[in-house]
Amino acid sequence: MKPGSLLYLPGRVLTPLLLAFIALSGASVHHLLALKTVERSVTEEEVVSLKERLGIEQSSLEGYLMLGDRQMVQRRVAGLGMRRNITHAWLIDPNDVVVGSLVRTQLEQPLNGILENVTEELAQQVVHLIRQRPLSVSITTVENRQLLLSYTPINPGYHLILSSDLSQPKAERAAQARQDSLQVAFFSLLFAMLLAVLLYLIWFRRSRLLINALKAIGAGNLDARTGLYGYDELAAIGRAVDLMAAEMRSRRDQLELLAELIGRSPVVAFEWQNLPGWPVNFVSDSIIAWGYSQQDFQSGRINFIDIIHPDDRDRIIQEVTEHLSSGPDDYRQEYRVARQDGDWIWVDDRTWLTRNEQGEVTRIHGVLHDFTELKEAEAQVALLVSDLEKRVEERTERLAAANKELEAFSYSVSHDLKAPLRGIDGYSQLLHESYAEQLDEEGRYFVENIRAGVKQMYQLIEDLLAYSRMERRLLEERQVNLGDLVAEVIDFQLAVESYPDVVVAVEVPPIQLLIDREGLGMVLRNLLSNALKFTAGREQPSIAVTAQQDEERILISVKDNGVGFDMKYHDRIFQIFQRLHRPEDYAGTGVGLALVGKAMQRMGGRVWAESTVGKGSTFYLEFRT
Repeated sequence: MKPGSLLYLPGRVLTPLLLAFIALSGASVHHLLALKTVERSVTEEEVVSLKERLGIEQSSLEGYLMLGDRQMVQRRVAGLGMRRNITHAWLIDPNDVVVGSLVRTQLEQPLNGILENVTEELAQQVVHLIRQRPLSVSITTVENRQLLLSYTPINPGYHLILSSDLSQPKAERAAQARQDSLQVAFFSLLFAMLLAVLLYLIWFRRSRLLINALKAIGAGNLDARTGLYGYDELAAIGRAVDLMAAEMRSRRDQLELLAELIGRSPVVAFEWQNLPGWPVNFVSDSIIAWGYSQQDFQSGRINFIDIIHPDDRDRIIQEVTEHLSSGPDDYRQEYRVARQDGDWIWVDDRTWLTRNEQGEVTRIHGVLHDFTELKEAEAQVALLVSDLEKRVEERTERLAAANKELEAFSYSVSHDLKAPLRGIDGYSQLLHESYAEQLDEEGRYFVENIRAGVKQMYQLIEDLLAYSRMERRLLEERQVNLGDLVAEVIDFQLAVESYPDVVVAVEVPPIQLLIDREGLGMVLRNLLSNALKFTAGREQPSIAVTAQQDEERILISVKDNGVGFDMKYHDRIFQIFQRLHRPEDYAGTGVGLALVGKAMQRMGGRVWAESTVGKGSTFYLEFRT
């Protein structure tokens, strides 16, 4: 494409030119088509008009001839000259004598003599029509289609011949066509101008905004934006440019931040050439921490290979050679390098390679971290370890002894507390059985309260021992079929506690769970017992036990329609001895849900509840898969 080509013009100039060219071309084509139709349409219109006129004249002349009124016949023929475009009119009798004409001197003259004064083509065509004597009106064109020649038979035996000039109507019609074409050209150009203005307003002006924004972004101003809105292509490009600028700005900020972090951190970034000695293309400002300057390496005054410790150099060269040859392209090395003051430091070198399409390494990048203090600390650790193992062993022995003492204490507490309780229970039973008749109603009530308190105290001791054992017992994890375990727990609990009106719905699939079976069974028993207790006395009491598993967790729920609780006390219900209801309303020691919380904690799970007062509660057990 030559530089002078129209396509090198800007769109705001080229588009109006193209629109004007298209408008003028369209007007020209319209004019040419109009001129082509002028001759045909004028001829057709004149023929139709002439036929209508000849039909009228045929009837009139036949009537006058039948009456023998030659004067009216001549007037009628002479009146045809009043019609526009009629050039000749001859009424010829059977002897070929002109009895009617536009020219008075031609009357009573032979036709042949008159035809000597017209063109040869017209004369020949007139003679031809008279010889043929058509039976109806006949119209043809002569003189290069500029004349219409008509033949009309007039009874009896007369002929009316007219010639009509088409040049004038054709000229008028052509002039009208030119005027129409000029109007089309004018409105087409006007439309083109309006369209050009509209394009400038909604397209080229906006494209200028886009170009200016791109120039600004290209010049480094990443805060520049196109400001284009809408749903057209330019707006879409503008949004893409704005997004690109924002992303470039974000990346530049990240790079600047990264460069600042690297410059302020003990990490030193390198880029080496894949050449002997590993010349340095780039080194970060943080090299100053080693006592060197960037120029020391980037000028080639110091090769990086020369500062590697002699005992590490051969190993590092061999490893790097293998990576350059066969990869992997991301690797890590530890070695010593010399500081500028001669001290040796340990560096952790994390290197990655850049290869071209042929697989050849073009650049070597590395991030080196001084971990000398950590290396020295490792030597000491081998010494903060043997002593630690000894201390751990001693502490383990002390913990084992403490557990034995706690177990003995628990047994002693259980035995020492239960013994007097058994005595109180036995004596109160004897008192109730032997002296019931001697006691009044209030006395018997006191005895019953004593026995109920003993039973409550006995259960509390059992729960405390269970809570203590849960803290100390070893967990035995194994595969458990959750569906089988839930069914077993429900059957046992319903057999132990009599709640015939409660409906228990179970929807637990046979999920396999690696868990401490005894611990999970205890949790389910306590939750089921809790649900049975608080649904008793409700209309249509019901409990639903469900479980589901996904990729991340196993979730078990125990839902009841019992009395529920206020959620502001949620955290209290899993603490020992915390009760939300009076003992005389609902029996219990306040340890059951604490056991649930402790067991779930030890098994690595989570328990929580959701409840509304008067509308029941739902307890959830969650285990991560």
